[in-house]
Amino acid sequence: MLAHTNTTTQSDQLAGHVNNVTYNRYAESARILWAQRYARNIDPKHAEAWQGLWTPKGHGLILRSIKTDFKFVGIKRR
Repeated sequence: MLAHTNTTTQSDQLAGHVNNVTYNRYAESARILWAQRYARNIDPKHAEAWQGLWTPKGHGLILRSIKTDFKFVGIKRR
């Protein structure tokens, strides 16, 4: 599992949960980590090309779409 440190802007300190957009940021971080590990472990011959994808001179890892569905869980009141 990837450890993630949340900044103050990503969480609601009073409610104790993260901002909704944070889940998409988690997915973005995981996507880059996947590519780094793929380059190192699966395709080391081309690792330098893989690492260059997310630099200013690289072609990038284009994410066409991402969708996050949230489930509302009601609060039980006493």
